Amino acid sequence: MKIVLPVAALFALAACGGNEVEEPIDDTATMNEPAAAPGTASADTATAQMAGTYEMTGPDGTVMTQTLNPDGTYSQQEGMEVVGNGTYRAQGNQLCLTETGSTETCYNTGEIASDGSFRMEAAGADEGYTVRKISG
Repeated sequence: MKIVLPVAALFALAACGGNEVEEPIDDTATMNEPAAAPGTASADTATAQMAGTYEMTGPDGTVMTQTLNPDGTYSQQEGMEVVGNGTYRAQGNQLCLTETGSTETCYNTGEIASDGSFRMEAAGADEGYTVRKISG
């Protein structure tokens, strides 16, 4: 059985602008706020901000991709094979996934590094994954 690994960069992409210097995005407000109730404007906004495709590199070098859709669904691939799908939501500094036919699992997210990557791991895990947004 393959373990579904989550990804999410809880920050919005900065809008492109002329010659202006872009200010750093403060994603801590989104990551540290209580989760909004599903179906509310705030929950829908947070979900839309998380949408995109992410690359995850495991401790053994295995690379997977996960796509978080604006509608709160996700799909995870290893190579060309889909290895998981279901729904997702943000809860504080965690990403919570419910794989189709399974129970919800929440994962802790680390701070975003200067290169845009961050660490993610399940509660009690000895090793985590390095995650970076590749599109969206």
